[in-house]
Amino acid sequence: MKRKLIFTSFFLFLTSISFAQQPTKQEKLLNGLKLLIWSDEKASSVNLKLRIHKGAAFDLKDKAGMMSLLADILFPDEQAKRLFREELGGNLSVQVDYDYVQIEASSKPEDLLTLLEAVASAVSNPPITKDNFKKVLDAKIERLKDLEQDDEYRADVAVRQRLFGSFPYGRPIEGSNESLSKIELADLIFAKDRYLTADNATLVIYGKLSPDFTYMAVRRIFGSWKKSEKPIPATFRQPDEPDTSLLLLNSKADNLIEARSAVRGIARNDRNYFATEILAKILSQRIINQPARINKAVVINQANFLPGILVARLSMPRVSVSIGTSNMNPATENSRTEFSLTELLRKDATQEEFEKAKSEVLKDFNLRSIYDLWLDVDTYGLISLKDEVNKINSVSLRDVNLTLQDLRKRPVVNVVLTK
Repeated sequence: MKRKLIFTSFFLFLTSISFAQQPTKQEKLLNGLKLLIWSDEKASSVNLKLRIHKGAAFDLKDKAGMMSLLADILFPDEQAKRLFREELGGNLSVQVDYDYVQIEASSKPEDLLTLLEAVASAVSNPPITKDNFKKVLDAKIERLKDLEQDDEYRADVAVRQRLFGSFPYGRPIEGSNESLSKIELADLIFAKDRYLTADNATLVIYGKLSPDFTYMAVRRIFGSWKKSEKPIPATFRQPDEPDTSLLLLNSKADNLIEARSAVRGIARNDRNYFATEILAKILSQRIINQPARINKAVVINQANFLPGILVARLSMPRVSVSIGTSNMNPATENSRTEFSLTELLRKDATQEEFEKAKSEVLKDFNLRSIYDLWLDVDTYGLISLKDEVNKINSVSLRDVNLTLQDLRKRPVVNVVLTK
């Protein structure tokens, strides 16, 4: 009875999110830009999130990092970013994912117009010049030098490449030295014209503001942003079957092992998305419950617009790691860790595992930004936020085990970085 009351309270709270926090105003401009506005008189700032619904999955072949460079060139130097911190009293960040590019910016309420003008200028007339291209490309190459010394990053890239091959989700978002060397200024102009368009975006604005005034300002400032000539469908050839033999790579660290185990997962709009989220929590706990000393261990469901990846990520001292029938660095039984999804998926979930994991997933859902949840509806073609709430609450143990049994049949790839 107590467990039922816990889930009921989560349901009521989550339902209140979907209804009580409906946008104060929703509009669509003539150029196709979707606008969602929330007014909060108690807020001390105004904030915006502008999401472009195409990301690194749309990098040109052999030119991984193209969309990331496009995102970088929107605000190409420190001077462009200083405006938001020093003059507007806010912040600026640009995120790149396989499925989207997202600008987040804020300012004092009285500087709303300047905030809108700065972001609108960046996306409607981005400063794609030879000088700025060289500037962001050089900075990206320097960043890659640092990332390539990080075993966690190297393991994450390697397991995706092993699982997806040349499929877009197998390419690193930041690119590689080889792929970046092939990107030209014309590629960013192509990406801007094709993907950085008003009808491929959703703009969220929230904080201390007047909804009507904000709408009129957005219509004036963003109204000249061009729309695309035709829709760009996400059509890719399905990835080939992966090589399931163990991939061993040399690590940079002397005393740590980075291990990854992955299967192809599901799409974000799949009806089993939340069942897979719960399953990931269960598998994480199965790793943690093992006797060996583990620095970091987690199983993550990285769902995308197309089927993504379920990956076990493990960082631990250089002791025995069991990978199916293979062992690394033979050691005592109580120092050996099994991390391969081949083994972790062998047993169905129990009622106890399910209840604990579902509670954690509900809590994580509750902690997510309401604005990002609304943006996800557009990016992934979800029915509605209300429907997402209904789906997460209706997941059963049977749903989780059916998902587990399906994933159990899929090829598993394992990658280990060690000396």
